[in-house]
Amino acid sequence: MTGAVHYGKRSWAAMAAAIALACHSVRAVSVADIQGPAYLSPLKGKSVSDLTGLVVAKSTSGFWIEGPASDDDRVSNGLNVFTTSKTVLSSVSVGDVISLSGVVSEFRSSSSPNDLFATELDSPKSIVVHSSGNAVTPLVLGPTGTRSPPTQELSALDTGSDGWLSVPNNQSSVDATNATLRPDAFGMDFWASLEGRLVTVRAPVALDFENDFGEFWVHGDWAVTGKNSRGGLTITIGPDGLPDANPETVIIGSPLDGTTNPTVSLGKTFSDITGVVLYQWIRLLLHPALDSSNRGIYARSHNSTGDDQIQRR
Repeated sequence: MTGAVHYGKRSWAAMAAAIALACHSVRAVSVADIQGPAYLSPLKGKSVSDLTGLVVAKSTSGFWIEGPASDDDRVSNGLNVFTTSKTVLSSVSVGDVISLSGVVSEFRSSSSPNDLFATELDSPKSIVVHSSGNAVTPLVLGPTGTRSPPTQELSALDTGSDGWLSVPNNQSSVDATNATLRPDAFGMDFWASLEGRLVTVRAPVALDFENDFGEFWVHGDWAVTGKNSRGGLTITIGPDGLPDANPETVIIGSPLDGTTNPTVSLGKTFSDITGVVLYQWIRLLLHPALDSSNRGIYARSHNSTGDDQIQRR
């Protein structure tokens, strides 16, 4: 299945049973149990042990693991493990199947009370590497994959007469309401259902120029609304008579390995981008996860002779 987490030749059930036995655990909490079907974790503030997953990405402030995928599209099987400890970070590598303990947390900066909470595992300890070199397979979004974002509404809380443009809106109430996600209907719910997962966006198209942090908006090769001749998306009126929020867009954040994104312009098409989905401020971002064999995001532009030119920064 596209986007499945593979653990070499051994089945997940066999691997989980072996790890549970090795850890003397009767019942191990899964990543899906931690994420749950809503914005906030049902295990917030709880200590968990013998959590098992495959390391799919790393940065200087932690790493991401994925467990077995849930049959429920509302539930992510990815999770950020937060740590700045060099000892902890050096103990795991992408492709490792590990078990660990920690505390489930919902984090946002105290100076930004309207930001969305990010679900993460804090204070990781008792890390055991059970196998290494396992295949890491991202979830491919779009028509060639299994998931595509909705194209009209951003949030169920945008109930004003002007939809998401109503003032005041309800972005600060998302976590307080903590509604069960509806990823098939609302863009924020769709991206929240992928929090912590490693995903691939095929043939992303830039919808603006990069900001001061090198971040920029894109859409993938999935269905979009309001496409204009310059390559951007124009706000249109949807079938419900409300302004279209274009929730099929996502921000490409800074690469996790410390490299920089390319210079972008409206309508520029890129090679596939693979990264982890996480919260930043009031939106979800995809931060590219790059390795030594694929450093940098490639931008594909069209020159006057009709040949494709590859640019890299």
